[in-house]
Amino acid sequence: MSGNCSATNAAATAFLPTDSTVLTPAVGPGTGSRIDLFCIPFKNYENGDASSQSQPTLVAGTPGTPGVAPPVPAGSYKYAQVTVGTGVT
Repeated sequence: MSGNCSATNAAATAFLPTDSTVLTPAVGPGTGSRIDLFCIPFKNYENGDASSQSQPTLVAGTPGTPGVAPPVPAGSYKYAQVTVGTGVT
């Protein structure tokens, strides 16, 4: 089944396909942890984007003790974050 869902912030609305997109974090670091972010870019025809349909993205953080979250990409909304522990697959 396919279709669309949407997410809205104060500045824009993102239309997301409801296909079976799976985002999988990379294997955990050899030591310490890493904080990864699940983000939704806000696309908009009025801003020159080719489409208003967004694809969720996964942005990997920096390994460490503790791990460091990456910055949220410009024009995106942080939907969730996950801490990836040592060697987690």
